[in-house]
Amino acid sequence: MGSSWAQSTWRVDSLMTTWPVRLAVEEARHTSTPGVIRAVDTRDLYAQLKSAVPGIPVFADSNVVRYVNLYGEPRREEFRALLGAAQHYFPLIEGELARQGLPKDLKYLPMAMSAMNNLAGSPSGEAGLWMLNYPVAVRHGLTVTADRDERRDARLATITAARHLKELHTRYNDWGLAIMAFTCGPANVARAQGRTNNSTDHRTLYPHFNSGHRDVLPLLMAFIHLSAHAKELGIEPLEVAPMEATDSLRTETELRFAAVATTLGMPVSRLRAINPVFCNDRVPAYETFRLPRGERDRFTQLLDSIQRVQQQLREVPVLASSVATERTADGREAIHYRVRNGDYLGRIAMRFGVKVSQIKTWNKLRNDRISAGDRLVIYVPASQRDRYERHTVKTTDGEPTNSTAPKPAGTTAGRSTSVADHIWYTVQAGDSLYAIAQRFPGVEAKDLMELNGISANIKPGAEAQDTRRQMTPARVLAFLCAVLLVLALIGQLLPKDGLRLGSLELRFPSAREVLFPEKQQLVDIGDILALPTDSVTMPMDTLATDTMAVDTASTALVFDASKLAPLEERIKLHYPAGGKTVLHDFFAALESAGSASKPIRILHYGDSQLEGDRITAYVRNKLQTQFGGNGPGLFSVADIVPHFSVARELSDNWERYSVMTKKPKNQKHDRFGSLSAFSRFTPILADTVALDTVVHTATITVKPERRCFGKAQAWSDCRLFYGWHRAPITLTMTVDGTETSNETIPASEQLLTREWRFDGTPKQVVITMKGVDSPDVFGVSMEGRNGVAMDNIPARGAAGYEFRRSDQALLSRMYDELDVKLLIPAIRRQCAPQLEER
Repeated sequence: MGSSWAQSTWRVDSLMTTWPVRLAVEEARHTSTPGVIRAVDTRDLYAQLKSAVPGIPVFADSNVVRYVNLYGEPRREEFRALLGAAQHYFPLIEGELARQGLPKDLKYLPMAMSAMNNLAGSPSGEAGLWMLNYPVAVRHGLTVTADRDERRDARLATITAARHLKELHTRYNDWGLAIMAFTCGPANVARAQGRTNNSTDHRTLYPHFNSGHRDVLPLLMAFIHLSAHAKELGIEPLEVAPMEATDSLRTETELRFAAVATTLGMPVSRLRAINPVFCNDRVPAYETFRLPRGERDRFTQLLDSIQRVQQQLREVPVLASSVATERTADGREAIHYRVRNGDYLGRIAMRFGVKVSQIKTWNKLRNDRISAGDRLVIYVPASQRDRYERHTVKTTDGEPTNSTAPKPAGTTAGRSTSVADHIWYTVQAGDSLYAIAQRFPGVEAKDLMELNGISANIKPGAEAQDTRRQMTPARVLAFLCAVLLVLALIGQLLPKDGLRLGSLELRFPSAREVLFPEKQQLVDIGDILALPTDSVTMPMDTLATDTMAVDTASTALVFDASKLAPLEERIKLHYPAGGKTVLHDFFAALESAGSASKPIRILHYGDSQLEGDRITAYVRNKLQTQFGGNGPGLFSVADIVPHFSVARELSDNWERYSVMTKKPKNQKHDRFGSLSAFSRFTPILADTVALDTVVHTATITVKPERRCFGKAQAWSDCRLFYGWHRAPITLTMTVDGTETSNETIPASEQLLTREWRFDGTPKQVVITMKGVDSPDVFGVSMEGRNGVAMDNIPARGAAGYEFRRSDQALLSRMYDELDVKLLIPAIRRQCAPQLEER
């Protein structure tokens, strides 16, 4: 990776801000002694790792060595806290891994994923001890909402993580790939394998992961080594107690942690630590929450006071100067910094001598995006906080501005000195721009030069403006007027005929031409239309002579129109055998479609794979409006782009197999169906390979798409097309949260259909499949009971070979099941087949 590798420490930084760790660090400062510190030896790192965790693959490279050295020596105290937290969670994790039949060495994974912090969260949306993403959590039954996130419950997250690891091992049959897929997702692994010729080695693949997950595997190896050799390295774990004894209570109204903490006299961070599943530092009404053991009675007695404080917090905004001083375990105190124009986290971190990861942790930022006006809490040494507050004054609108006292009004004639606009500073003897900038937190020397239009040389007595003046509407209007004036002068000075620069002509329109453009005159083509139609005279060209007579007395050609076929024969539809009557039955079916017992079907092959049903949707809406019908029709489970006319949400274990892509080696058939694709939630295995015993669960959630045509938003029937599964599956239908059917489907080697009928259009339909082997799912159709159903099959760019590559028996059977009345193959003829004489 080279020497430019950037070490990531945000996980451990985040752990150090939690209440249990801060308490442990504070106690250790007064009770523990330095002890013996031994240097880390990494000469035989790979052999030592392999010996420490024989149950999982390991590797060692320069990045692993860097992390071993980092947390083994300069940041040893932080690793002691991590090791102390891990010792409390290891028994829970080891027990669940043993219950699921998984290697016990997987217990080290959460050390690298979250640094054993239940409250951890990543910019990409993962959270909790195991940093589970949203789809995995929801698929396994965890609740993830704006108020409650069960990924932060250590027990529930560990159960889910063990199940997910087992699924991944079944999928890859390799613990190395399963661990990588768990840490960064299967898509990252697939992309990395595509760049490394399908490698399966940790060391080869992880540099190709995205930046948010690239550091997990080196961290994992480093933490395994340091944990296994902690005793001989003199690393004693801190006595961290993340699971404090608590009392459980239930509230009938919403509670804010800030109000409870203020009334009971405890830090908010302590309440957050013992109630990790609640988001936004609040407990919704009728939820069970926890207080430290022994605080139940005080809470009951002071409930009225808590409600009163909570009401005050809602009504009165808390300004920076009114917030009680907050301190970290190492004595740092909080300041409240207001983000300025041009600020970014790196600049703010350097200004206050902290790390970007610390600022993000203190302010619960998921990414590096900040905006002018945002408030950030930053913990700095007490001396730096005092200096910062000495230079912070209140403006008229209550916003803090970094400054000294403003210059009195009238000191400089003709110049406004509003405190909210800018502040003036008189240069003293010995001053430099850098020294002045240091006196004003949030200001740099280059800002002063830009704002005042000066160089780095300044003289005593000069005045420097230290904040930007605001762009007012009057200034904007003046700027626009100046631009228009300059353009008008250019138009007057340039010649009316323009300037010629070689072959280039530069012409500037006059004000009259811009404001009063001339109306364009339409050309009268009546004389052209009145020309005789039996012959047309035109200049001599190299045209073929089989339909023209040459006049040798002139240089013109005369077309003999009598030799051309009649116009109605040259421009017409080409019908197959049977002539023009071939579509009469279809037109008759359209006329009676609204009163039929089932919809008539139209298949449109050709809508772009990038359009997402937009073209078909327009035609479908026109037909359904005129002849009746509802619903978006047939669609694939897993597709390249979202469907324009239906909203789908899928569990992340669905895979798509298309006739227009290269078949994987393990796919030995061409059963793609009428959509030219099928989907599965388990890999395709050869018939000679025995099935695993792991039961996989996959879901298809379908909702009306509110942005599409109204006719497509309503449906009364749902049809599922599937088949060819080697073991029984459980098929469940859930409508608007109520399970309406649950059935077991035996193994099958043929096309099956299942139809559900609804009283009205549901708000949400969930189809759940469970089994050790997935069926090939050929599509889901949401439709009405009469009128027109029109299906979109993305095939634009195809040449027609896709029909020949599909299993003809299945294609015919599915057309029969759908009762297709019209096929529209709007495909390109990109290549022509070789023709034989016969």
